[in-house]
Amino acid sequence: MDRRHPHRTGCAAAGLPAAALLLAVALAPATIAPATPPGAGASPASAATTGTANPAEALLDRLDEALGGRAVLDAIESSRVEFTIRRGEDDPDPIRATVISAAPDRVRMRQHGGGRPEWELGFDGSVGWMSDGRGGVLPLDRETALLMTRGADLQALPRSLRSRFAGLDLGRPGRFEGRAAEVLLASDGEGGISRIHIDPTTALPIAIETIDEGPAGEERRTIRFEGWRREGAALVFSRAEIDAGGVRSTVLFERVAFGGIDLAEFTPPVGVRPETTTP
Repeated sequence: MDRRHPHRTGCAAAGLPAAALLLAVALAPATIAPATPPGAGASPASAATTGTANPAEALLDRLDEALGGRAVLDAIESSRVEFTIRRGEDDPDPIRATVISAAPDRVRMRQHGGGRPEWELGFDGSVGWMSDGRGGVLPLDRETALLMTRGADLQALPRSLRSRFAGLDLGRPGRFEGRAAEVLLASDGEGGISRIHIDPTTALPIAIETIDEGPAGEERRTIRFEGWRREGAALVFSRAEIDAGGVRSTVLFERVAFGGIDLAEFTPPVGVRPETTTP
């Protein structure tokens, strides 16, 4: 994966549904490690096993507690997220998408709008598929499907920081867009560093900010989390703003629900079989 060129991330990025492509680009620094499915957010090196001597772990523990507590977050085995993406200030045709996921690695995204036909991207635990834009589907092998579905569930990012990044260290406190913030420095394992800004009072994440060198020079990507609310015993955010490629996109979450997903919802379309591979 080329960290400096996030728009090249994935095996067929140009063919991704627009919602998945936007999230993949925005989350490029957060998808070096395998995406974490519901119910698998903690890492073995958490403060539960290392104590709180590591200040980064102590801050992560505070963040986990603010989101509902590690036990609550680990109990999330499936989720359904419905959202709308508006690109720029005046988007006449916003993207509307639904993402369902289930541990350990099942995921299905459907979207329409954004000037494109209805699209679908999925993985049932053994085989993946993607709409071909002409009313049919393309089968994907396991590795390709997992790569292309990384980041599909933006809501999972704050609760799975430990496993999303190769390394996390405590940075110097500072300010983000006028707000006081504690800072985690997140490494992608290839020399790239993202700054995770966390509210010092609530311990909730404010934003993730990444600066890379791209073909046209410095490239900055920022994800802002806004409108935290409770969904059952866990906290979710109602809105996210993504700055990527010089465009600000707003993600509005109409529904976030945990549990109750029937595994039959991940059944591949007709014609996609486990033995198929990516063309």
